[in-house]
Amino acid sequence: MTATVLLVGAGFLWLMTSLGAAAVFFPIPQRCKDLIPAFSAGVMLSASFWSLLSPCREMCPDTLSTLLYLCGGFIVGVILLVFLTRYCEKLERDTDMLSLCVTLHNLPEGLAVGVALGAAINQGTDLGVAFGVCLAIGIQNLPEGTAIALPLRAKGHSKLKCFFKASLTGAVEPVCVFIGAVTVSLVKSILPFSLAFSAGAMVFVVFNELMPESYGKTTTEKTVISLSVGFFLMMLLDTL
Repeated sequence: MTATVLLVGAGFLWLMTSLGAAAVFFPIPQRCKDLIPAFSAGVMLSASFWSLLSPCREMCPDTLSTLLYLCGGFIVGVILLVFLTRYCEKLERDTDMLSLCVTLHNLPEGLAVGVALGAAINQGTDLGVAFGVCLAIGIQNLPEGTAIALPLRAKGHSKLKCFFKASLTGAVEPVCVFIGAVTVSLVKSILPFSLAFSAGAMVFVVFNELMPESYGKTTTEKTVISLSVGFFLMMLLDTL
């Protein structure tokens, strides 16, 4: 059961990246491309609160533990992504470096899913909530796969090569899923911190990557509506 759950979660993340990479084989309306980042942002924001921060808060019995685990974990998650982003900015000069940057960026996302699944398996938290986190990150993997495949295609690479190179950027996430789940299983006391850490990483991705990518490409109203729909659907899934 444990291995099956982890395999399903890990496989789903890689599948979504691969589906995004498959955009090189099909024409995708520009309108859809413009709205996907905002929708993904809404899903991730909702999952950050309902699936990660809210359960973390319930695990903190007093103010001190709240500061250490919830606030501390969230801040560390943001700081880690800040450093990764700055490192990637120095490398992001061609599509090969862009692939490396996306791969590095996928590390904390895979850990976030692993932590959520590990908590459900070993701590008795809601498995549906864990799969909600997996769904949220998987959805935003779609445009990531596309963002790697299309520039490679524009440089003249074959469609098949573009697909495989973009798909491989998501291969690190399944590995991190297992690392996150095992870590939480062995060191149970870090679970609240890990949940908040994952939330911090996801919120940073929302405001540093997804929202800037959406604004300016379509109207503000459409962006807000797309984000709201994503937030609502994720909230509904968590509630159910």
